[in-house]
Amino acid sequence: MQDNISQYRHNLRRKAEDLASQYKAADAVQMKEVDVSALLHELQVHQIELEVQNDELRDAMTAAEEAVSRYTDLYDFAPVGYLTLDESSRILGSNLAAATMLGLPRSEMKGLQFTFFIAPSSRAVFSRLCRTARGSEERASGELEMLKNGDHPFYVQSEVTTSAETGVHQSGYRIIITDITSRKDAQDELQKAHDELEDVVERRTSELAAARSEAERRTAEMEAFVASLADGAILFDAAGVVTFINHAGMNMLGDTGGESFEGWLQRYRLFDLKGRSIHIEENAVYRALRGEAVNDMRCVMVTPQGKELTISISSSPVLSGEGKVIGATMLFRDQSYRVAFENESQMLLEREKNISNILEHAVIPLEVRRVPGLNVSVRYEPALEEAGIGGDFYDVFELDDGKVGILIGDVAGKGLAAAVGIAAVRYSIRSYAYLDPSPSNVLTLANAAIYRSNIDDEEFGILTAFFAVIDTRNGEISYASGGHEPALLKTAGGGIERLETGGPLLGVVGGIKYSGQSRELQPGDVVVMVTDGITEARPDPLSLFGIEGVEQYLASSSNDNLDAVAEGILQAAKNHAGGSFSDDTAMVVMSLDRETK
Repeated sequence: MQDNISQYRHNLRRKAEDLASQYKAADAVQMKEVDVSALLHELQVHQIELEVQNDELRDAMTAAEEAVSRYTDLYDFAPVGYLTLDESSRILGSNLAAATMLGLPRSEMKGLQFTFFIAPSSRAVFSRLCRTARGSEERASGELEMLKNGDHPFYVQSEVTTSAETGVHQSGYRIIITDITSRKDAQDELQKAHDELEDVVERRTSELAAARSEAERRTAEMEAFVASLADGAILFDAAGVVTFINHAGMNMLGDTGGESFEGWLQRYRLFDLKGRSIHIEENAVYRALRGEAVNDMRCVMVTPQGKELTISISSSPVLSGEGKVIGATMLFRDQSYRVAFENESQMLLEREKNISNILEHAVIPLEVRRVPGLNVSVRYEPALEEAGIGGDFYDVFELDDGKVGILIGDVAGKGLAAAVGIAAVRYSIRSYAYLDPSPSNVLTLANAAIYRSNIDDEEFGILTAFFAVIDTRNGEISYASGGHEPALLKTAGGGIERLETGGPLLGVVGGIKYSGQSRELQPGDVVVMVTDGITEARPDPLSLFGIEGVEQYLASSSNDNLDAVAEGILQAAKNHAGGSFSDDTAMVVMSLDRETK
């Protein structure tokens, strides 16, 4: 500021000296003294005036420069963009906000075409704004899609005015741009939501119309269906008054339309199957009117004519949209023949169960008689309690010369059919073992006999068996298998071995000779024989307990008590299966007496 004032005074001094040099010195000599004094006074007055004016001018220039600085700050740091363009839309100047919006330093923007920063879709709009501003000499406003640094889009609200002076006395434009991208995005989102809402309303209106039509159709179908039901159907309102009964119900009960539930019960008395009168509060319909659903409540109904009907009643509450009980439905069916059939079936089942229990004790002894030289523990558990006996079996019996026969097997079937099959196999194998104690010969003869017997597959089914003979005098065990799980041997030293020998199912193919194996047992060795009820125990089809599960238990257990070993294997398989077996299970665990050898 001080430099500007000094420069101004220097220039003024030079002009004054130039003017003074134009006066001639002779003119001053010819002046009188009085004139010189008057002139000197005037010069002093003018000098003082000039100094006063100079001070005022200096103050004015200071104020002007402060104003320029202030307005420059306002211009540069304004929140909106300001640009000056020439007639061809080249940028002559811009503030910092405009440069920031357009993504270039302010120094690099000068001379660039402003349309470079306008998206192609908005360039026609910009041209129209310029024409409007030139024609009306008023501001023309509109939205433009801009490109930051010529690439990244954003939206502005623009105001265009003409500029009579752009620095070179040519007409041009002054432009104000305000970033409205956020507002534009919000408007777009709002419009999108509005459009989506309109679509939803239109779709829901269409769905409601379709639902109403579907409801009407279903109502008609339901009325036709209920009318054609062989079961009786009655509809009650919230007060228990009968509002509808179908033809089947009328045929069984007679016309009850418009009658209250209490009145209906007074004429149609209800008793349970033991003859006890059913109180109104225990009735299925009354419970439904209190919000409870009742299924298959069996009772005896006595009609006003004295006819007794054994019926099953199902009743459900009818709820309003708010969940309030506004009525109840009742479906009932004549069950007289069914109840009689079920009673007869139950009697037959009990009879078969009693026979099965007798046969079970006959063919599957729960305890094995003490055999000299051998310790034995057995387990048996049928999968179906109502069947009484399953298809798994075992047998332990003495032979000559200190030998003991041990049999375990599985017959497909339950109940009497399984019991008959077990008895046939068990006693045939016993008989052949008494003649020849070789396990391979015993299974060969038993297979031929079963094959020739032509037992009905529906009564007998698949048969597997593992038969072993132990010589208690020398500890030798010989064995053969007819399609059964291998036995396991846990040696006194803790090793686990499989007693395996191949052989097909019994009774499938005749003329087959079974092979056998043998080995020597030591005191402390434990032999375990199981059925597939143990190995196929599973929580799902892919997770079998397997013979590997039995091996793992034997390897991890240090208990040498046979009952504890048998119970441990049984419980481990049951735990693996989730707490229960889906098939019958049988097991024989044995070892030589330690004094045998």
